[in-house]
Parts: sequence; C-alpha cells; structure tokens
Amino acid sequence: DAGPAAFSKAFAGRRFTTRLGPIAIDPHTQHATLPVIIGRIADGFFEVVSREEEVAPDPYLSRYDPAKTFGRPRLRVVS
Repeated sequence: DAGPAAFSKAFAGRRFTTRLGPIAIDPHTQHATLPVIIGRIADGFFEVVSREEEVAPDPYLSRYDPAKTFGRPRLRVVS
C-alpha cells in the first residue's frame, strides 16, 4: 500500500542528512525537527550567534506552557 499511512510509518522516527543538517520526522506530529540558527549581519556577512542542532517540532503549540514562557496575560476590562 502506497497511501498516506504507509508513508507516515516509513518516515516516522527516521533521520535524514540535509543541507540544513540532520533532521528527523516526529512520529506524533509528522513534522520535521529542524536546526534553529540565530545570526546577525556583520560587515556584510551573516555571523552565527547561536545554533540549536535539532529542535523538536511543535506545530500545535502544545509542548510548552505559554504562561511560563510569556508570563500571565495582562488583560483589562474596559466598559
């Protein structure tokens, strides 16, 4: 069977070497782990400031607590 379920099983959890670096397919979300590269332009060139090799995908923003990351929302009722 060459349907979507067969492809999901074939790729889930496998690692691949790409131009970005190593990636893997998350078996839960079917999204790829990717490197995160933070840089700046210095003298006309891109200078890498920080690099995380493999960051797990979080397409549904469900793997972290937004309140811990961003603090409590500051809402004010105005009438």
